[in-house]
Amino acid sequence: MSQWRLKPMLNFRSVTFWILFSMGAPLSFASDTSTGPTSKTEATLLWGQGKQAFEQGRYGEAVAPLKRLIHRYPAIPNYIRAHYMLGVSQLHSAHTQDAVKSLRYYISSIGSKSLDAMEARLPLGWSYLELKKSHEAQLTSQEILDVRPDSKIPAEIRTEALVIKAEALLQLKHADRARQSLDSALKVIPNHAPSHLHGVLKKALLNIKLNECTLLPSAKALDEAQALNQFGRRGLCLNEAAILYHDALKIGDPGSAVLATQAMKTAFDQFNFLCNHPPQGPGKRTAREQSQYARELLNVLLPACSQSQAQALELLKGWEDQIPTPMKVHLAELQSALST
Repeated sequence: MSQWRLKPMLNFRSVTFWILFSMGAPLSFASDTSTGPTSKTEATLLWGQGKQAFEQGRYGEAVAPLKRLIHRYPAIPNYIRAHYMLGVSQLHSAHTQDAVKSLRYYISSIGSKSLDAMEARLPLGWSYLELKKSHEAQLTSQEILDVRPDSKIPAEIRTEALVIKAEALLQLKHADRARQSLDSALKVIPNHAPSHLHGVLKKALLNIKLNECTLLPSAKALDEAQALNQFGRRGLCLNEAAILYHDALKIGDPGSAVLATQAMKTAFDQFNFLCNHPPQGPGKRTAREQSQYARELLNVLLPACSQSQAQALELLKGWEDQIPTPMKVHLAELQSALST
């Protein structure tokens, strides 16, 4: 093919890319680590597509163009910022380990004491929590909280850091300290804070309560009266948690609603499992005697557990008209789980 024909074809392709991009059509790239020729046009397209997907919350679609942009165009003006956008997108699209790498690079590149670095520590902290790296999450949040309260760090950032710290402490089995951190967050959260921040705070309060519920029943051998008492108290605790779940749904934050619903389903699944696998009775008993005791205990325990679950369902049904319409799907999901 002659050179004069090749050039018009390349121009046609560039124009086609621009038309597709302006129409909002997603562009497909062969690989985010291609070693082929680079071009200013491609860099512009990659940045535009990645930025648009990121700003619209289509994080899964933002990952590929941002990764390709970073790999192929290290000299572009938005190279550092692209790491932050990529890290947040990776966190929201189940690439959490990669998110840590992207966000740490961004923080180290812009100066760890800057306001942007403090803000970037929030998704980094959530990434550590998702990876169950509790100590790292706590240290990351503390780096924000160690800055003087009279600094220019917004109250929203400080509030979210306190929530991340609380979740990390809860993972580390320090429930009392986690509660103290949430108490501090409740004091500093602004009324005008976004729904996301109110949502993660309500979700953290729910987690504290659900953790409290797991303390019952005791791991010790229990007689029938003790078992009924402790299982009844756990059922009551879960009903109290349902009130906090309702509070989380009323905020209207989709992400927090998904996590809160999953936490409640898990909590009731664990409760049902324990109800169907009662503790051993006290004193020395033969295997046959223990088996007989378990059957007798199940006869009184299962109806009590079912009653606790029915009470929770009744609470949830009474709240159907009190939560935003988009949140009703989550309420229905939990109701369905409790009905089976």
